[in-house]
Amino acid sequence: MNCEMHEILFNQDSKFEESEFVDCKVNGIKKENNSKIECIEYSPKIISTLLIEMGIKPVDTNQSDDFNNTIQRHKYSIAIHRLLRSMRRTTFISKNNINNWFKEEKRILLNDIIPLMEKHKILDFRKEKRNVWTLKSSHQKVSLAEYEEGDSNTHNFWKELRNKF
Repeated sequence: MNCEMHEILFNQDSKFEESEFVDCKVNGIKKENNSKIECIEYSPKIISTLLIEMGIKPVDTNQSDDFNNTIQRHKYSIAIHRLLRSMRRTTFISKNNINNWFKEEKRILLNDIIPLMEKHKILDFRKEKRNVWTLKSSHQKVSLAEYEEGDSNTHNFWKELRNKF
C-alpha cells in the first residue's frame, strides 16, 4: 500500500500489535497527553522510531530488512528528547523540575546525560537565584544530530553517548 500522511495524532499511551505501515510516508507525528501536545516530531528517522515504540512497523519495500529491524530507541535517547521538549516551553530547567517532571528518567538525566550535555556545551549550568540549566544549542539542532550530521558539539555528544551507553 502506498500512502502519505501529513501528520498523525496519537494518544501518549497508544499501543498497537502486529501493525505495519507498508510503503507509507509519515511527515509528522504528534503525541498528546490529557489534551496537551507532548511530542511533535518531523525527522523521518525519529518518526520511524516512535512508530516502532508504539508497535507499528514501518516497512519500506525498497530498503533491506536490516534497516527496518535496526531502528531502536535507546532509553537515553528517549530521556534526552523528553528533556529537549520540556525546554521548548521554558528557557531553563532546574533540578527540582527534573525531579517533578521526569519520574523514571531523572536518575539517568542527572547522573549521565546532563553532565555529558554540559561537557559538550549543549547545556549551560547557571547558579543565579536558583541552580538551573539553559539550552545553548537549538532543540532541533540537538535532535537532528542524533541521526544526521550536526555541529561538532552536538555530533560529538551523540557519538560519545552511543559509545558510552
